[in-house]
Amino acid sequence: MIIARRLAALSFLLSVAALPTMAAPMDLDVGLRADIYDENYNLGKGVELGAVVSTTPLWDMGLHLNYTRFDAKTETWAAANEFGGYLAFYFRPAIDQAFSIRIGPHLGYAKIVNNYVDVGGDVMAVFKVSPGMSFYGAFIPCFMIGDAGQSLIRIGLGMEFGPGK
Repeated sequence: MIIARRLAALSFLLSVAALPTMAAPMDLDVGLRADIYDENYNLGKGVELGAVVSTTPLWDMGLHLNYTRFDAKTETWAAANEFGGYLAFYFRPAIDQAFSIRIGPHLGYAKIVNNYVDVGGDVMAVFKVSPGMSFYGAFIPCFMIGDAGQSLIRIGLGMEFGPGK
């Protein structure tokens, strides 16, 4: 039953993210993440898959799904896995640099031992290397709202593929 609810929520997020694709190209991204979660766990290592769509000349919308593995620091704690996803809205200010910046809030879901609402911000520096490929660095502070709420910091590197912006 819980899996069906998660799939229904994910389907809804995917359909919402797909609406602007009729008018704008979509970039797919894949990235590696390092996450700081809790003093009882080592630095988490994971992956992220996403899709980013230009909704206006200054705004992008992204859907990101992520998985992270946290190994426990002591034998009394079990390792933890994070499964989650979030929808982000990015403002792209015009800057006269060799890269572009995306800044914006995100809202999503995360399962790390407990279920959380994932609320936070995203800051990305995107370096275009060809018309269809970009590299990015991301800093994503998160507040996990739920039982035993936590904060989490994600740092990531990745690549975007697609027609570009």
